Amino acid sequence: MDELGRLACRCVLDLYRSVDLTASQTSSSASDDSNAVEISSVGTLASEVTELPLIIIPCTHHSNIPIEYFTILLDLNDAINTMELSLLRIPLMDQESKILHFGVLSRLRHLRWTKRLHRSDLAAATSYLRSCTESQVIDSFHQGVFYEEMGVCLSSRYCLQKDQLVLESAIECLQKSIASVRRASPTKPLIFFIWQLAYLQFYRFEGTQDVEFLDESVRQLRQCIMLSVIDNAALAACFRLLIRELVLKFELYQNRADLDEAISIHDYLGALPKRALSPHDKDLAARGNRKIVNTDRWRTAHSSLLYLRFMDTGQYRDLQSAVENLEDVLQGLDDESAAVREEATASLVNCLMQRFRVHGRVEDLRRIEELVVYDSTPSVENIYNLGKLHIMAFSWFRYQGFIDEAVKYLLLSLADLAPRMHTSLKDGVPIETEEESTFAQAALKQLRDAGTIAHYARHSRRQGILPSESRFGHGSDWLQHTSRLHDLGRAITMQFEFSPLRDNRQMGIALTVLRLAEQLAPRNSFQRWEYLFSLGISHRVRHEVMQQETDIAEAIEMQSKAVEKLIFPNPRRIPALSCLAHSLMQSARASGDVAQYHQAVDHLERVVDAFYGFIHDRLEGAILWASLLHTNIPFPFEEEHAQLQKALEGYQKGILLLARAVWIGLSTSSRLARLHSVPKTFASDAAACAIRLAELQTDPGQRQEYLGKAVELLDEARAILWSQASQLHADLRLLSTQHSDLAAELNAVAHELARTAFKDGNADSGRTTEGLAYKWESLVERVRELDGFHDFLRSIPFAELRQAAGSTSIIIVNVSEHRCDALIIPPEGLVRLVPLPRLSKSQVEDDVQDIHNMLPSYEDRGEFETVLNDLWLDVCKPILAELRDMGVVGQRPHAAGTRTPHIRWCLTGRLAFLPIHAAGPRYQSRRKPGMLDWMTSSYISTLSMLLRAQHRTETSQGGVPSPRVLAVCHSGGGGRGHLPKAKEEVEILRSCAQPETVSVILDQAARVDVVSGALRGSNWVHFACHGTQNHANPMDSALLLDDGKLPVSTLAEQNLKGEFAMLLACETAMGMPGLSDEAIHVAAALHFAGFKSVIATMWSICDDHGPIVAEKVYKHLFRKKADGLLPDALEAAYALRKAILYLRDKEKLSVRDWAPFMHFGL
Repeated sequence: MDELGRLACRCVLDLYRSVDLTASQTSSSASDDSNAVEISSVGTLASEVTELPLIIIPCTHHSNIPIEYFTILLDLNDAINTMELSLLRIPLMDQESKILHFGVLSRLRHLRWTKRLHRSDLAAATSYLRSCTESQVIDSFHQGVFYEEMGVCLSSRYCLQKDQLVLESAIECLQKSIASVRRASPTKPLIFFIWQLAYLQFYRFEGTQDVEFLDESVRQLRQCIMLSVIDNAALAACFRLLIRELVLKFELYQNRADLDEAISIHDYLGALPKRALSPHDKDLAARGNRKIVNTDRWRTAHSSLLYLRFMDTGQYRDLQSAVENLEDVLQGLDDESAAVREEATASLVNCLMQRFRVHGRVEDLRRIEELVVYDSTPSVENIYNLGKLHIMAFSWFRYQGFIDEAVKYLLLSLADLAPRMHTSLKDGVPIETEEESTFAQAALKQLRDAGTIAHYARHSRRQGILPSESRFGHGSDWLQHTSRLHDLGRAITMQFEFSPLRDNRQMGIALTVLRLAEQLAPRNSFQRWEYLFSLGISHRVRHEVMQQETDIAEAIEMQSKAVEKLIFPNPRRIPALSCLAHSLMQSARASGDVAQYHQAVDHLERVVDAFYGFIHDRLEGAILWASLLHTNIPFPFEEEHAQLQKALEGYQKGILLLARAVWIGLSTSSRLARLHSVPKTFASDAAACAIRLAELQTDPGQRQEYLGKAVELLDEARAILWSQASQLHADLRLLSTQHSDLAAELNAVAHELARTAFKDGNADSGRTTEGLAYKWESLVERVRELDGFHDFLRSIPFAELRQAAGSTSIIIVNVSEHRCDALIIPPEGLVRLVPLPRLSKSQVEDDVQDIHNMLPSYEDRGEFETVLNDLWLDVCKPILAELRDMGVVGQRPHAAGTRTPHIRWCLTGRLAFLPIHAAGPRYQSRRKPGMLDWMTSSYISTLSMLLRAQHRTETSQGGVPSPRVLAVCHSGGGGRGHLPKAKEEVEILRSCAQPETVSVILDQAARVDVVSGALRGSNWVHFACHGTQNHANPMDSALLLDDGKLPVSTLAEQNLKGEFAMLLACETAMGMPGLSDEAIHVAAALHFAGFKSVIATMWSICDDHGPIVAEKVYKHLFRKKADGLLPDALEAAYALRKAILYLRDKEKLSVRDWAPFMHFGL
């Protein structure tokens, strides 16, 4: 409370100087605008020397002096003896001098009591002050000063003993002090007295938890800052206490106006001279008029306030400002600022975690990793942050190891709380069964080895809300400790929910620590409501496993309370509503309560349609909506059609939110991370829902409408990265014909986005892309306001998508948890539905895993044939039967050398990793033909991508363009395997084409920059080199050249006008197992960049087979060279089929060797 110093007037200054050990005294005016650093108000410099800061205020005898600050150095024992001897020498009649001596002596005795706690010192100080206050020889002002000193003595005694009666006496003294000073007229020093009374009222609130005293303290502090004549140092102290109290009020009662006022006052505090922070620091006199706003501690505190407001309102500008401030603070700190660095780091970690929730920027997670994992001075706070980081990683990527690590780190972060906790789980905190209580103690002790979770010793639920030594914001003890308990409970619940091996007693631990967090949080605090809905989640999860009715009832009760208190527009209301809806839906299914069912659906609709909250939380709400209603067993009170129709609405809204969540303003790594957080079969499940609705229709038109909707949903929610990037080019051509200026502006932004969108960005590139994307969105909105352009860059309806079939048929094979089907889209006529009851998602995943396990070994003992035989029976035979019925294929396979029907396959999920063109009966022969005998197969990622490729072909000038062929050959070496046949492929190409049209780049000349430049001038390209698929970062999948990689990210950013590409390198069409629907590989990148037809490989190939494929393909494509006719890239699929047939039938290769060659695109 005496952080500024002890009050004194000019009348006693000479008395203090008489015991000052310094040779001279230096004063500094409170109005001086020089800088300062904070010092302790009372500190011991040596064993016998004590520092006493004084504030010299004007009094009735010296009314015109400025407020001054002195620091006295004294030996307490000598000073007291000197003052007592001086008191004896005062003449008997000079009562006023005697009273002034009493005042100084009482302060010295009190100061010694704070050091030694001798009762005699406190008794003497109190006796002296009582004599002073009862004296008739001093005026009202000086009497008020003595009452203030009495209040200070009593308050320090209260801080030690926590006796409420002592505090009441201290408040009474301060009230008398203020009344006496007011009667004396001077208003200049009144702020010091009112400020100290406000501090005592705050102590009173802490002791009684009566908010009336907190309000009274706030009222008094507001009165202080409104005084006309004020001191900057005193004003700064009032600001700091008022900010602390307003933040506390906000934390307790969620009144947003309190937080707004706290931030405004903190701005005022920042406008004061830095001298106001430490008026006793003599070294600041010559440092200029630097403001508090420039200090690192102020900026860190201000960032904490902005973060707190963001958590309440979701205003992104507050979060962004906080991040920028804290980054600047950390960048400018020196090695001696350890305390500020720790505080700023903790605040920045919190801000970055929330910004990751808002935008999903992987760069933020990498920055957190730098701050926490690689910190040279690890702390408990860092351990806690590691736990939170692993929780966040698990919630996005669902890797079990993440949540296991989270539990371990969070347990370690609680180790420093153990001495402050009881060892009994029964006393004051509800627990589970005795067995679970014992298990909880044993488990926690084993993992943390620091006691067990329990409640604080001698602390009730509402005691110690904000300890006086803690700062406002995230540093509050109750908030810090309960947050750790809460996150541990959440982590254990997640660990239990998703673990294949469950111990039901885990939920006893989770519920115990969550109840403890809820009990220790203030009853009306905003955090308590969050703890309540987490408790509800744990009860719901346990109900799913153990089916106890009380669990789901408690879940609904707790989460309903949380939703009621987390008021709009608090962004945390969104996940709270989702959790409540989940519990209501689970209860409705168990009890048949139709009211709960409709209430749950209503909550989920409000979550998804909300205009506030984070996009990720709303997306999770849509996913929950769809998954809860799309079940194989309908609710007993709902017809299947009505229930699936509601589920389909959830899917549709979820896919729209997904497109917004994976927006082009993010770096590619961030967009991939966002896609990882969505169920891998979300698009396929949505299509399965629409397909089932189609089956339920009796009207053929409605049946076709739902099948078309299934195709639309698959197209919107798959290959999102390619689709969004391709939108940058798609509609600009049309716009340029009517609004050329706007089209040019859009095209300029599009060019930059295309250049950066596929980069694996760092923080800087992420900010650049974000700025470009915001500008792009603004321009797009302008275009949509134009007549005829309201659908500009929106998703393509099925009526247009089906045009991608052209003269061929497209077959979509949809693999979902719910069902598997094929949709056949012919050039004309009805879409055909082919149910695939023998196929399952789990079977596909097992087959893909089997093939990937076999690939490293070249030994083939028939495992490939087994997988492809299953694919033939489960997928291909039912589809072939339907194609025969449609007349697309005949009753028998085509004879060798004849032209077969061309089918384009669009495979969903992990089915895309299986070579459907190679499927066939085991031990193929002419009597047992496979897919290769029935048709020519090509692969596409989505219909919209194929449609855009066709549009590029239609708009190109003239007929078939003359080939400008580029052959890139690198024979390996330098740590890579040698490719002796690579140059042979180039010679075959030269012999088939016109030699003068072929540009060759060989070995050491095949550098990344050279090849990238040559690509821009070529429309045919052949790569004979090594290739690799990067499963961790698919945008880094690449062709391996002499000086490094030519990755997908580089290929995709180029605007090429290619016809045909042959990629006889390994794994150029492999893709990423975790995100198979995105089709991120080299072949897709070249197709996106402009090459219409691409031949690539699904896994590693043998070097000897490359020349054979090259010869067969190029001889077919250039077969009419002698007649002067140009090669047609659209014949590439037929050419590849001939080459594969040759490998199979003539070379007698195993399926493992000929199956990886595939055709992609037109």
